[in-house]
Formats: sequence, C-alpha cells, structure tokens
Amino acid sequence: MNQPKSWIDIRGFWDTTVTNEIRYTGPSDNQPPPVGNILNDGMLNKGKITCKAFFPETVSEARILFGYSSQSGKHYTAGLGGWGTGYTIQIFDPNSGWRGLKLAGNKDNLRAGREYLIEVQITGSNISLFVDHVMVLEHVLEERLEGNQIGLCAVGITEVVFKDYFFESQKPDIFVMMEFSEPYDTLYKEVIIPICEEAGLNVIRADDVFSEHGVVLQDIVKSIIESEIIIAEITPSNQNVFYELGYAHALKKPAILLAEKGKKLPFDIQGYRTLFYENSIKGKKAIMENLNKYLKAILNIRKSNA
Repeated sequence: MNQPKSWIDIRGFWDTTVTNEIRYTGPSDNQPPPVGNILNDGMLNKGKITCKAFFPETVSEARILFGYSSQSGKHYTAGLGGWGTGYTIQIFDPNSGWRGLKLAGNKDNLRAGREYLIEVQITGSNISLFVDHVMVLEHVLEERLEGNQIGLCAVGITEVVFKDYFFESQKPDIFVMMEFSEPYDTLYKEVIIPICEEAGLNVIRADDVFSEHGVVLQDIVKSIIESEIIIAEITPSNQNVFYELGYAHALKKPAILLAEKGKKLPFDIQGYRTLFYENSIKGKKAIMENLNKYLKAILNIRKSNA
C-alpha cells in the first residue's frame, strides 16, 4: 500500500497540515453545489484506494475521487452521500455536470461523529465500493477512464475529515482474443506476451479463464470488463472472437486488431486499428515493433490526460 507524498486542492478549502489527515473545511466559491476536490501525487489505472472518513458536525458527503483528467476535468467519485442516498458512484463531466451512476441506501442512515472505512476497487471498467468492508455498490462504466489521477471529494458547508488514505496500484490487464491453435499459439507466446509485459500489462487469454466445464462465457465477459486494452487476432472468421470483440467495442475498450496480410476485413471493422503481419521471421520482428508502438500510443493517451 502507498501513501501520497503531496496534495493539491482543486476546489474548496482543505487543511493538510496534520499528518495522515485531510480536512475539508468548506467551499471556496458560491457556485452550487458546495464541492471540494483535492488531488494527490498518486496515479492508478487498476487497484484500490482506501481511507477513513467522518463528519464532526453534520452529515454531508465524503467520497474517494478517481479517474481524474487534468485536460478535461472529468472524474469519478465513490463513497458516502449524494442524491439523498447513503452510498453513491458518480461521474462529473464539465459539459454536463454531475450524474449518479449507482445509488444505494438512505442518507439518514449515516451518522455524524461515526468513522467510516471507504474502499474503492478499480478493475478496468468495473468499479466496486466497500464501506466498513461490506460491498455496497458495483458498477460497470460505459467507457474507459480518461485519466488516472486520484484524490478526495467532499460536498457541503461543514467539515469533513479524512484519515489514513492509502492506494495500491496493480498492473492493468490486456485481454487477447484468438483461436487456440497454431500458428496463433506461437504468435501469442512469442510476440504478444513479451511485448505486453514489457509495456507493464498483465496478459490474459480466453483459455486462461477455463473452468472444469470449459470456457464460461460469464468469465470471458468479466475479463473483458476488467481489461484496460483488447487485442483480437481476426484472421480466421471465428464467431467467438467476433462476439467478444463486439462486446469490447460496446464498452468502448481500446482494441488492436491483428490479421495476416491479405485478409479482407469485414465492412463493420474496417475503420479500426489493425496490424497486418507476415507469418515469417521477418514478419515477427515487424509485428513486435508495430504492436509495441500501438500499445505505447494507447497508454500515452492516458498519461497525457493525467
């Protein structure tokens, strides 16, 4: 677990002078609602964020902030309060304002002076909120997180105190869709795995989620949801691969398509990023270089939005 080394307030008044304590003291402007946002030096694509929160005087809202993009200001929050409920996962888009994504409980059940442990787990598009070790909300985002900056959010005109803020970053997953046969097994082992691991990604293929009854569709869907990027080898017209690819596109996952030279792409995927390769020693070197460039381009978009 990591602890932030520095904090910078974006909106609202915050006191960071006490070790291991971040105190929201109130709004800094008259713009409704009275929101306070503060960022730290941590960054997270996949992992978990934890902190303790309590309301010294009056119950308001105390949430963990994640997925912040410094370019657009778009971000997400999850935690206590919001929309008259006890627990929320929300999105803020400067163009459209706040929107509740998942709500549960009643705000009247929250108590002033009581300390709550908040934990947010981020795995690809899947967001889980735990309060006092109990999972209260789970939500699949409609799109990939724009940024990876993290912090805290408070709403109200009275103090909110946060303590013991920690985060744990994990390697993002990349899910690979392809036939389980040669020459694609060799392509997977000798090209895809080493290049993806070099880029700091955890590589998963559909056969990695085998159960005793074979591949379970729900497990594949879960792997796609929890992945940061998708790779699909589409040379053979494999119905399973195209089904999985369609689901990934519906979730707006960044996808890299691989196909042997000469493959005519179906009309509905002709506009997608595709790497054509030769099944040869020379072709192996070329696809490794190009795959590395494509992955860096996708990952750099995230960094530039931080």
